[in-house]
Amino acid sequence: MSDKPTFITSNQPLLTAAQIAEITVKYRKRLAALMAVDDGVESVIQKLQAIGKLGNTYILYISDNGWYAGEHRIAAGKESFFEESIRLPFVVRGPNVVHTTNTKLVSDVDIAPTIVDLADASETITFDGRSLVPILEGGNPAWRTAIRVDGTLDYDPVIPGTPAFDAIRTTRYTYAEHDNHQKELYDLLLDPYELLNKAGTAAYTAVQADLATKLGQLRNCTGLNCWITAPETAP
Repeated sequence: MSDKPTFITSNQPLLTAAQIAEITVKYRKRLAALMAVDDGVESVIQKLQAIGKLGNTYILYISDNGWYAGEHRIAAGKESFFEESIRLPFVVRGPNVVHTTNTKLVSDVDIAPTIVDLADASETITFDGRSLVPILEGGNPAWRTAIRVDGTLDYDPVIPGTPAFDAIRTTRYTYAEHDNHQKELYDLLLDPYELLNKAGTAAYTAVQADLATKLGQLRNCTGLNCWITAPETAP
């Protein structure tokens, strides 16, 4: 933990055996609750099929956020930038949707322009995201290499004393700037569990500078300015 910001090292003790037991019970209960979600999805599909609408109906299946269950010493919560919080399942079913898995960086800002595109409607506002239709139909369009993670902390933070933050998730890195001026940088290629903070290290000086520039671009962007396709910087 010595490489973490001070608000983490001073407020994140090891989880106790009692906490781990409670996390385990709650996790199993969530798995059990998902059975009801499966039943609900099945009933919707069956109804659409019964009324003859399944063939021209799009179904978007997504969660609003992830949830911690002990990772990074966080017993519960969602307001952070680690993968457990920001990486979500997203499944789309409908006409012309290719049955495949895609790993492009998709954000919730893409959902509205996708629905507008599918409905053959017209935009009345400027979207920060892009339509996913070309991807859903099996295309391989040039795509973003970075998305912003807004850490305004509208709810109680998952770690006591956590300052607000701005973060960026790229195809390889996660980089965060906290309001107390401390920073975190994780190389997901070499450290997929985000355990080793590389911010401030000599080997990642160029990487950090590049990520800070990209984060600055996304912080106050609108429309086309919210689209970054620049390649990654290697350490």
